[in-house]
Amino acid sequence: MDFFVRAEDSEMSADDIAMGVEQGVIPTPQAMMTSPNTIRITLNGKLHSYVAVGRKLLEASPETGQLTVKGEGRAVTKAISVAEILKHRVHGLHQVTTIGMATTREYWDPKPVSPDGTSSTAMLDSVQVSRKIPTVEILLSLAPVDPATLGYQPPLPHTEVDPDGTS
Repeated sequence: MDFFVRAEDSEMSADDIAMGVEQGVIPTPQAMMTSPNTIRITLNGKLHSYVAVGRKLLEASPETGQLTVKGEGRAVTKAISVAEILKHRVHGLHQVTTIGMATTREYWDPKPVSPDGTSSTAMLDSVQVSRKIPTVEILLSLAPVDPATLGYQPPLPHTEVDPDGTS
């Protein structure tokens, strides 16, 4: 891809552009909330910040008592870590995990000038590359969830929950 520059990505949403992801700005966990009680995990965010926001969301809405943690690509492991830490800090959290794949398309245009100074665009066409990216969506709920739901995990025993996070 030495002779190409990225033109656009079809998975890039308006929210991503508004948050400055393309420009390299690190978004805050509050900016990662795509909808009420949903946290979208990225590689740039700090784990403790996501956990703190998650606890606040669970405590702020006891009537719903639900939080969704979402992650894509290399952020899947961080999303799982956030959910596990929350389960070990908040007693009675039911978990439903959904995994999937998202397809992104990258469009590459030829560079106007090659490294040796000659024009190379006459010989090159634009290139489209499709990639599959793993995704995870973890629902954490204080309210009971149907145990027959695919991906369900029951709450941890009371002895394994440490609200202060000291152990």
